[in-house]
Amino acid sequence: MFKEIWYSICYVVKSIVTSRLFVVGILFLCLMGALVARLFQLQIVEGETYQENYIQKTETGITLYGTRGTIYDRNGYPLAEDKLAYVVTFTDTGYYKDGYQKNVMLLDLIHLLNRNGETIVTNVPIVLNDQNMYEYTSISETRRLRFLRDVFGYSSIEKMQDSAKDPSGKTAEEVVGMLISRYGIGEYSKYDDREEETYEVSKADALQLINIRYDMAMNSYQKYIPITVSSNVSMETVTEVKENAASFKGVDIQEESIRVYNDSIPFAHITGYTGSVQEEQLKELQEKDPDYEEGDIVGQTGIESTMEDVLHASKGSQKMYVDSQGRILEVVEKTDPKAGNNVYLTLDRDLQVAVYRQIERTLAAILVDRIVEGDVVITPETKSANFRIPVKDAYFQLINNNVLSIAHFSSEDASEVEREIYRKMLSKRDEVLAVISDQLFTEAPSAYKSLTEEMQTYVDYVISMLGDKKILLTDNIEKEDDTYKQWREGTVSLQEYLYYALTNNWIDTGKLNMESKYSSTEQTFQALVDLIKEELTTDAEFSKKLFRFLIDDETLSGREICLALFDQDVLEYNEEDYAMLQTSKYDTAAYNFLKKKISSLELTPAQLALDPCSAGVTVTNAKTGEVLALVSYPSYDNNLISNSDYFSRLLNDKSEPFYNRVTKTTLAPGSTFKPITTIAGLEEGVLTPDELIQTMGIFTEQGLQLRCAAAPRNHGLINVTKALVVSCNYFFSEVGWRMCLDSNRVYNENLGIAAIEKYSAMFGLGEKTGVEIDESQPHISDSQPVPSAIGQGTHSYSNVQMNRYAAGLASRGNVYQYTIIDKTTDSQGNLLEDNQPEVISHIDISDTAWDTALNGMRQVIAESVTGRIFNDCPVTVAGKTGTAEQNKLRPNHAQFISFGPYEDPEIVVTATIINGYTAANAAEICKAVYDFYYDSVSMDEILNGGAAELSGVVVDD
Repeated sequence: MFKEIWYSICYVVKSIVTSRLFVVGILFLCLMGALVARLFQLQIVEGETYQENYIQKTETGITLYGTRGTIYDRNGYPLAEDKLAYVVTFTDTGYYKDGYQKNVMLLDLIHLLNRNGETIVTNVPIVLNDQNMYEYTSISETRRLRFLRDVFGYSSIEKMQDSAKDPSGKTAEEVVGMLISRYGIGEYSKYDDREEETYEVSKADALQLINIRYDMAMNSYQKYIPITVSSNVSMETVTEVKENAASFKGVDIQEESIRVYNDSIPFAHITGYTGSVQEEQLKELQEKDPDYEEGDIVGQTGIESTMEDVLHASKGSQKMYVDSQGRILEVVEKTDPKAGNNVYLTLDRDLQVAVYRQIERTLAAILVDRIVEGDVVITPETKSANFRIPVKDAYFQLINNNVLSIAHFSSEDASEVEREIYRKMLSKRDEVLAVISDQLFTEAPSAYKSLTEEMQTYVDYVISMLGDKKILLTDNIEKEDDTYKQWREGTVSLQEYLYYALTNNWIDTGKLNMESKYSSTEQTFQALVDLIKEELTTDAEFSKKLFRFLIDDETLSGREICLALFDQDVLEYNEEDYAMLQTSKYDTAAYNFLKKKISSLELTPAQLALDPCSAGVTVTNAKTGEVLALVSYPSYDNNLISNSDYFSRLLNDKSEPFYNRVTKTTLAPGSTFKPITTIAGLEEGVLTPDELIQTMGIFTEQGLQLRCAAAPRNHGLINVTKALVVSCNYFFSEVGWRMCLDSNRVYNENLGIAAIEKYSAMFGLGEKTGVEIDESQPHISDSQPVPSAIGQGTHSYSNVQMNRYAAGLASRGNVYQYTIIDKTTDSQGNLLEDNQPEVISHIDISDTAWDTALNGMRQVIAESVTGRIFNDCPVTVAGKTGTAEQNKLRPNHAQFISFGPYEDPEIVVTATIINGYTAANAAEICKAVYDFYYDSVSMDEILNGGAAELSGVVVDD
């Protein structure tokens, strides 16, 4: 059985082997084996190598950015910190085959973000203004030129300006138009079979899309790095973007560190803000640290800037391979970044916040007290304490300071009240343009000084507008030209002046819309007039001039303006108030309504930008020199500073929120300087503590006419302490005059100036205080020694500088180098540097001089009318009031320096209210600071209270 099977197998094998097919089969198997072996080699053994060779890849590196250091207050409260937030990004992966598809997707994304209240990141310094016109927002001309340099592809501003096609003079409208064309915005794809070639995109959408496309263009050399479209977005936006991921190819949600400022408004001038490094910054920073490079985020203002080297994080790096679409294939090397170090300030968060709010409450109370119905006439002879604000000025400021949007008056969703306001403005504009046109073409035009005050305002604006737009070439004007002189004197008409300017090449005719460059003078003049009318038709500032006179002649009522506050959501809707305004027949209702809203701080002094709308307060530790609060009002939200619309509003805000009133505003000290004069007089031997001087109403030595507040009466026979209490200008003018007398009693001005300079410098008034933010240079008066002795002359000091002077008084001679830096630590909290205020000098004068000056300041509070403000103060305070006149047609500046407790001073408080009417108002703020610091008033009471209650005290010194 088995044999038979074996023989059968052998037979089959023999048949196969001897067959010709066997050779073919063997050959086939060998070939198959070789093929399988080769495939194994290619796909398994060498597959990765061949795959890498197949895919076009590039080795590249990116910078990894660490967390910026945190800025804390003295108690460890974070004022500026990096936080993780969701951001919407876009990476151009090449999915969209043309600009049309890309633009349509991005417009859909923009609409989604706008719908959810998000903000598009804006690096293009152009915004859409209230007149729906594009305008530049660059804070400096250099930055605007840098933007144009980048847009038009020049390597430097110099090369751009030297080129034949220099774009430096291009308007924002022209630049946007060019970018719309470059990016194909509003154009259909050339691949689409459509009859239409374009589609409509609103100006607002176009600008947002330009910002995204511009960032993409600036990032084109590293497409694998996404651009940020919108930062710090809500969860609602995150969800919606992810749900629509299929429609938004390349769009992603990522987590990113963003800079967050807590209690941003009270601290904005202190912390400052960050932004992309500017060219001049980059060169300076690279000298200290070569790792800085273009595009880095660095401190731009405040502590963010001055402590950049401490706060800045050390960079890391990542080396990787990317494919042709920018996708990361492999990370081959990575170095982690290092977090920046932390900065602790000497400032107290609670005190800073409370003082800021108290300033606002006090300014609101002053406005409520000063705003009146009816017209007000103010002359150079009007006393500051008697100044009043006509309510019409307040109504106008709501438009003039952009609280109400002129553009919204004509928008599709404008209310009936808004449409009526706009109709009145258009009617007024047509009327005024007709008069201007008539004046420009009539055979008998009116000379400038023959025009009404209203028409003079419009004519002035025409000339200003032509100059601003470089149509009227002011540099070409011959200032000694007879016609120009006549224009300045008001004896020629606008027509005559412009016609003469045209014939003398003072007008840039290249900017006029003319069919031929060989036009006659008459045709050119017609083109100039057409341009003027065209510009005025769309000019927001000209519209504001029209509103000014519409309000003045009561064509536009206060009732309408107040209703518009509700219609534009400036005020939260209140049915009772709205109905009252609607049904009221008289503007008294609007007047009372406005004052009520100011009193409740629903309308703030900053929004109204009337006098007063700004102030500065410094609080320091009298024993250590530490700065506890450094407050400037008004301020801004530095969390929103990257929003170009918000930034533009700040630039155009009449209250000037960017300007730091506590360190930058310098004023004459007025009567707050008199303690120095007291000390100087005593130390120089021209005065004794008990000496009685018979005062008069006016000091007349050396031909002077220095008027005392008591004039035409006088303060009688008084000593220096009483003179400080009543702030007698005659007494201290006498002291100043005596310091100018030589040993033969001959008047020598230089002696008085030397004495003023010597004692002012002793109290640190000749140098900056040392605070680590931008500070103006002080100036000790260098002329007019007698007026200088009463705080006039050319003295000029900021509030923080006056505080250091007051601290020198409080400490009986210690002059500190102020600092707002307490210490620095690393990211783990380990101490790097402990910073303390330094006593840079000590004032060595007699105890008699100290006692006399300090006792006089105490008696100012104990005996004078100012004391009524401090009746219930929790500590005894010594202080001195002061007012400074700068403009006879505006209120005086109000100042107050103080320290307390008098027996053992702990804090020094100084306040300055620009155009604050009376020094008593500055004292009111200081009193509130003592109340809060010594726990007589709670934070809740200050934050939740409306306008402060003023004492009614008036100090005219």
